[in-house]
Amino acid sequence: MAGEPIRIVIVEDNKVFREALELLLGLRSDLEVVASVADGEDAVPAVEKHRPHVVLMDYRLPGVDGIEATRALRSAYPAIAVVALTASANREEMRALR
Repeated sequence: MAGEPIRIVIVEDNKVFREALELLLGLRSDLEVVASVADGEDAVPAVEKHRPHVVLMDYRLPGVDGIEATRALRSAYPAIAVVALTASANREEMRALR
């Protein structure tokens, strides 16, 4: 991975926040947003197609939520790093993210 940018997939249902993340992360030469999807159901196919190093995962998503999508990703791609995004989480929700 030395020298190549860190490849990122964003999973976030809020379009404005998702686009802001893409813009901000795109300003860095050591990061590359390779895909951006709006729901958990599209997370695994996006990772399958784009092979990122990291997934930025919204905790609260419609349909397949961030916990379910993360479990599916970790099952299919155990080495992938998943970073949870949320405005707030209680202790139980934080434990579910582990």
